[in-house]
Amino acid sequence: MLILIAIMLLKLLTLAGSIALTAGFVGLFAFKDTLGPHLAALWLGGFLAVAAGEGGAWWIGRHAAKTIETEP
Repeated sequence: MLILIAIMLLKLLTLAGSIALTAGFVGLFAFKDTLGPHLAALWLGGFLAVAAGEGGAWWIGRHAAKTIETEP
């Protein structure tokens, strides 16, 4: 159960990163006055959040798969 909770939290981190990337993309074309000064932070933070969320979930899943016992 703890592994499932960890994966769900990492997926929420991925969602937050994708929202930040979307806001950065929107900031290129609209809301330039508001989002313009923060574009670099949105892009960098969003990319790092997506990478950490997806990479962490992949790493946990890979190690959890090694502990699964199958019957012959």
